Amino acid sequence: MELETQNSKLSLAHLPTSLKVLITSFLITVMVGYGLSVIYLYLSYHLADREPGLSVKDVLITYRGDPTTSPLRAAIMSSDHPGQLKGKEREKVLGWIKAGASMKEYQGIRKILKAVCLKCHKAGGMASSLPLTKYEEVLTQAIPERGKSFISLIRGGHTHILGHSFLFLFLGLIICLSSTKNSIKIWLGSLPFVLILLDIASWWLIKWHPAFVYLFFLNGTGMGIIFLLLIFIPLYEMWM
Repeated sequence: MELETQNSKLSLAHLPTSLKVLITSFLITVMVGYGLSVIYLYLSYHLADREPGLSVKDVLITYRGDPTTSPLRAAIMSSDHPGQLKGKEREKVLGWIKAGASMKEYQGIRKILKAVCLKCHKAGGMASSLPLTKYEEVLTQAIPERGKSFISLIRGGHTHILGHSFLFLFLGLIICLSSTKNSIKIWLGSLPFVLILLDIASWWLIKWHPAFVYLFFLNGTGMGIIFLLLIFIPLYEMWM
């Protein structure tokens, strides 16, 4: 009987109102934060293929790049970009980019860019942050997009792991106070950490092979479901 009394005091349903309010405030806050992170994720990926909506192609381009395009080609193809190249000049620059943007053919391309692009893409111009005054500068914009770099994956990975680990640690501690079956609490408490590591692994695996993009989506879906369970089970037990 004494053990049952002690356990009841440690359960979510029997916590003091002050603790319930504190935990509820935490759960609602992290739920809003998680929702914002999902919105940020969508906004970061959904236009990678320059089409509305989040797709497999968006994620593949984000991590693997797109060998068929480059910043310079995208600007030339865009109907919104000022100073449009037209006709034979446009086709000549696009052909040069497609052929590998060699130094040998650059002189002819330079004349076209100078006449149209250097009005803005030079020191003091409206697009001075993306200068196109010499071959090296043009080449950086002409080479195909290669997706996320090694350093960006490392930087994003370590912040992702540390931040999510602390988040799910606190959520796991809270779920341990619920009346849910012990086996379910073990799964809900430990599985998020496996999914965190799989999530980071999927970034690197996508770079290696495009088929792993489905691991990215499945993992994200699983993490979202578990997150909602870790939020709503405690809220239900505390207030219902």
